[in-house]
Amino acid sequence: MWKKILIIGIICLMMIPSLSLANLDVLKVDDSKVCNLIVENSLSINIEKPKEGCLYITDEEATSTIFGNTAIIDRVTVKVNIESENRISKVKFYVDDTVKNIDYDEPFEWLWDETIFGKHQLKVVAYDIAGDNASSEINVIISNLKIFHPWQITQSNSGIRDIPTVHDFVPIGVTCEETEDHRLIYPPDDPKWRLSCFIFVAMGKTPEGDAILFQGRLPFRGFNVDRLFINGKWHSPWGFREPMYYDGEQRIYPYPTVYVFGEYSEELGGGECVGSISYDDAEREWIYKVTPLDGEGTTFEVCAKARGIPFWMGKQEGPYIIHGAIWNRRDIDVWGGFWDLGTFEANLTLSGKTYTFYGYFLWDRATHRVYYSRSVSGAAGAPLSFSCFSIFHEDFDIA
Repeated sequence: MWKKILIIGIICLMMIPSLSLANLDVLKVDDSKVCNLIVENSLSINIEKPKEGCLYITDEEATSTIFGNTAIIDRVTVKVNIESENRISKVKFYVDDTVKNIDYDEPFEWLWDETIFGKHQLKVVAYDIAGDNASSEINVIISNLKIFHPWQITQSNSGIRDIPTVHDFVPIGVTCEETEDHRLIYPPDDPKWRLSCFIFVAMGKTPEGDAILFQGRLPFRGFNVDRLFINGKWHSPWGFREPMYYDGEQRIYPYPTVYVFGEYSEELGGGECVGSISYDDAEREWIYKVTPLDGEGTTFEVCAKARGIPFWMGKQEGPYIIHGAIWNRRDIDVWGGFWDLGTFEANLTLSGKTYTFYGYFLWDRATHRVYYSRSVSGAAGAPLSFSCFSIFHEDFDIA
């Protein structure tokens, strides 16, 4: 009985402005901004769902609202209509200028399901292959008191045979969000995320027989120093720091790319640098690159060609597998994502000497979260027990 009373009360709150919890203006929508359609060239887009002046309850249209507000209770699937003479490359979905999801495939829709309450702006932006874009926006009043996403776990995800997509690389709207200035952050409404891996490992030799091992990571959070092992000696040539940025629109890089800023070590003369990982999904190539922030040239570049089926811990949307036990509380670390393996060619300039080397690589794009706890706060360090390995051969890779 109390659930029915609660639902009726929320509906009344959304449909009758005089019942606002805050003030009389919170439920008034500026009609000049509702479904404001911006068209450039032959490309246009409009939001079909949610419709202006309708109430939605658990993704279903219930009725028209009394004062023409668009109101949502629980989740809703955002649907769009696009007209264009060119093929659509992607559609971005924003809430209050924060990118919540990017869809690269028709029918270009997004299930909006997060903890959120009050008046917000929903915006969609369509991009075509000609480089044109168009947007549409609508103001809505929403009440979704969902607290935690029920991420599931499974015994194994070894049956996944997918080749990684750009969305698997940067799963905006799932494990991360893109801010207006293109920073990548964890979803603010989900405090259970604890680690997002952008780890690159490569080992090989130069034609002259110099053995090289590389361990690199771009930090989603925190700080990391990359390491190079050359002919029996370790080097720490540069380090990177958060925040991580995303270029999914080829503003800077030719392919979808994550990048961070950092500093060279004294061995390389100091100064600021940029570390990046790009993905050419058409060729299934990963590019790890370190360049000076000011000046020209490339300090380090790995061009890696993946092959075979990746090792999947799980799709970013889940279910995940258990990674290990968290040693300071009664909880487990679960993870999803993939390892991609294959061969590479790399060029390195270090201490005045240039190396070109060839070999095998492992690219770790995994994401971790706590399972039982309500928040990652206080969950210490790496899992209590975990081991992994990979085997490289001229004809195959095993992870």
